[in-house]
Amino acid sequence: MNKLEKLKTLITQNVAGIIWVTDNKLSKELDLFWEMNYFFDGQLVRQELNPPSKQGPNIYISNSFTGKIFLYHNLKNEFECSSLDILKTIDTTKEDGRIFVIDQNEGTLKSIKKKLPHFDVELLKI
Repeated sequence: MNKLEKLKTLITQNVAGIIWVTDNKLSKELDLFWEMNYFFDGQLVRQELNPPSKQGPNIYISNSFTGKIFLYHNLKNEFECSSLDILKTIDTTKEDGRIFVIDQNEGTLKSIKKKLPHFDVELLKI
């Protein structure tokens, strides 16, 4: 099963979002770029073609099943859990849903769980 097919089985109606922390800026060369682009209706490619003038977290919102799903992307060296406060402004019907984290650092996962206690936060393993 390829990565996209596996993600299709994992990203279900109870998933509120994905937090993706990477070493490098968002680009087509990142592992899972194309898969995330698929779930977020081509928004990642559009942003790469027209990059923002200011670097910071990237947030994408897409329709998913009966509600919305978010993708929050940031660089490891810029990531701080306090920046997750922006997620409170996203209107999602899954306020107690699952959030997947794509990062190899267990410390990041623990701090996100502490910051977002109402969500079921877990590491996405592909």
